[in-house]
Parts: sequence; structure tokens; C-alpha cells
Amino acid sequence: MTRGRRRPGRSSLAASEIGVIAFAGYAAWTNPNWRPWIILIAVCGVAAALLWGIGRRRRGRWSPTGRDLYRLSPAEFEEAVAGILKRNGWKDVKVQGGCGDLGADVIGTDPDGRRVVVQAKRYAASNKVGSQEVQVLIGSQRIHRADRAMIVTTSGYTAAAVELAGKFGDVDLIDGQALGRLAA
Repeated sequence: MTRGRRRPGRSSLAASEIGVIAFAGYAAWTNPNWRPWIILIAVCGVAAALLWGIGRRRRGRWSPTGRDLYRLSPAEFEEAVAGILKRNGWKDVKVQGGCGDLGADVIGTDPDGRRVVVQAKRYAASNKVGSQEVQVLIGSQRIHRADRAMIVTTSGYTAAAVELAGKFGDVDLIDGQALGRLAA
């Protein structure tokens, strides 16, 4: 991580939250009679802003752009991929991710009615998905008895990964550029 950049996963509301708290602190400091009310309003405002942002993500109204995807945690990225697939006509989309997911972060049915197992990789642009991840996905496809398999990444793929996926006609590779277009 370079200096001066915001950490991935941080809310964009942080600057406004700090501003509200600073204003409330200044008002409470200058007028002692207002202290309890200003503090109460500031706390409620910050809580409402956080809950509003979390609620938007859970209800699916939050639509990430390609740049936003890098800021998500791995679990949030899996949720975002599931949301993108739903908006593109997929049905029965479920996030499986976590320990014991057997290589399937998302499972769903594509618009053609095929069961698809999806692996989501939120990687830096310089870190490409390799053939080992494709091998794991192919095994996961067999375990979950899926018709197709897909790796979705924010980066790209090595030549070996593309070659291996080409040998299996039922493996799709979605890179960062394609994902950005789907998310938009």
C-alpha cells in the first residue's frame, strides 16, 4: 500500500463523520448548555449515516464501480459479484464463500439456465490469476456438479491460466475490465 491512499474497505463517509464530530465538539466547547444536545445529535447523525450505507449495500441498491471493487473486503467483493450477476439476469444466486466453501464463492443459474460455480478473486492489477486457481475452480465445478465455471477477478490472468481454461470449454475468465463493464 502506498502512502496517502485510503485503506481498502474504508467507508467514503469517514470525512463527513469526522466533520460532524468536529463541529459538535466545537459547539459543545463554546456553549456548555448545548453540550448534551449537540453530542446526541452528532452521535445519532453518525449512526444514521453508517446504517444507511450498510442498508443500501444489503438491499442491493449500492452499485459498485470498477474502482470501488478494490476497496471492498474479500467477503464484500463476493457479495458485490453476486449482486452484479443478479443484475445481469442470473437466478438463484447464493454466496457460498468462507471456510469450507469447496472452492465456490458464488453459485447461481445463468440466463441460459445453466448452473455455474463462481470463484471471486479481488487482486491488485499487478497480481494475475494463475493456472493453479483455474485448476481449483475446475475441481470445484465437479464437486458442485455445475455445468459451467467462472473466475471473476479485478486483475487479469496469466498465459498458463488462459491456456488451461481454453482446454475446458466450460470455464469462463472475467477480468477486471470486463467486470468493470458489468458493474457499470
